[in-house]
Amino acid sequence: MIQKIIYILLVTAFQIPFNYGQPTWEKIKTPTDFNLLKVFYLDSLHCWAAGDSGVIMFSGDQGKSWQLQNSGVSNYISDLFFLNDSLGWAVTFELENFNIRSKILKTTNGGNNWDRFNYRHLNIILTTIFFQDSLHGWIGGEPFDLSFSEDGGLNWNPANVDTGAFSNFPVNKLKFSSAQYGFAVGGAIDVAGVVWRTSNAGQFWKAYGIAPDKFDDFIFVDSLTALSLSADRERYYPIGVLAFDISQSKFIYDELDKYGRVTGVAKRTESEFWCSLGCDTSFIISKDMGKTWEFFPTKDSICFNSIAFSDSNHGIVVANSGYIFRYIPESPVAVENITQFIPANFALEQNYPNPFNPSTKIRWKSPVSGWQTLKVYDVLGNEIAVLVDEYKPAGNYEVNFVVGQDSGPEIASGIYFYQVKIESYIETKKMLLLK
Repeated sequence: MIQKIIYILLVTAFQIPFNYGQPTWEKIKTPTDFNLLKVFYLDSLHCWAAGDSGVIMFSGDQGKSWQLQNSGVSNYISDLFFLNDSLGWAVTFELENFNIRSKILKTTNGGNNWDRFNYRHLNIILTTIFFQDSLHGWIGGEPFDLSFSEDGGLNWNPANVDTGAFSNFPVNKLKFSSAQYGFAVGGAIDVAGVVWRTSNAGQFWKAYGIAPDKFDDFIFVDSLTALSLSADRERYYPIGVLAFDISQSKFIYDELDKYGRVTGVAKRTESEFWCSLGCDTSFIISKDMGKTWEFFPTKDSICFNSIAFSDSNHGIVVANSGYIFRYIPESPVAVENITQFIPANFALEQNYPNPFNPSTKIRWKSPVSGWQTLKVYDVLGNEIAVLVDEYKPAGNYEVNFVVGQDSGPEIASGIYFYQVKIESYIETKKMLLLK
């Protein structure tokens, strides 16, 4: 297994640029203006989002529309988890006589109604909840808590955790990959990134101090390998990637040449992982099981707080001010990276054929990764079509411009201009449409 982890994180000297296709994120305003902090995607249809002021929302149509649910609490929801489309839990807290009283919320009808139960200890803020079945669940919290329930969340008992130097740090996320193997991540800002693992169904948890800053989220690459990323919000330390073999307590931690605060980690396919970077309004993504990572910036100036995928075609990001973003796997225009070699210079080639009717191919080259746009204009400077508007890695690209598909069918014969912009590089060429 450790050889597999080495394969996952080993950075090769020669890297072939990624062909990302054209994923986009559709921005949707939900019925709330409060910040959304967590998202849980049960399947391709059912998902829940939660956030400030006790907000919990449900979508039954892949995140296209959302309806508010009455949680009955007023503080932020730290985490939520659903076992099926009826049975779910959430964690929050309230102030009680100058103390903090955490609460476990439980629903048996998909969130239409929530029962509330007081947690056994004062001054613990619960941050994560996970259930293996309808009875057996786990929670974690800060300044430190790791507890289990055997009655569906009504009563909680402290877990057996080692007494080492890193044992009593805050727990931020906890999950089980099987009945036997469990994993949790956490730590403290600018102090330590800590993980806990169990290989005996939670009978004993061992803590490991690994990174210079805390871990907030993780995914299971497979049933025995967990992957997490740590990041320092002040940018003193670069983003670090951890691959941990739960069965053997072996791990590899490697720092990237990238900075930002990782707020969520999600697995889209067996090899493609996405990480949201909070108020940096961007992602980093890996197409090769965590071996290499690239920035995927967006044009939105809003904080991305959590990310989840139910499958390769359905993903949700929750953000501040009540916004969510739906993953759209395909764009209308097919753009092909026509060679795997990185060009030495920028270039925009003449379209072919030219003159054309009704379609023509446009090729361009970029020696750097960055946000790229390719647009078509008429002789008056009016925008006729947007063929590309997305982040792309360095490469050689080709797109097919089709009149009536990428533009209105009413455009007349005549001269048109196409322009590519990649960072500070701008180039324009003209083409002739003959009907």
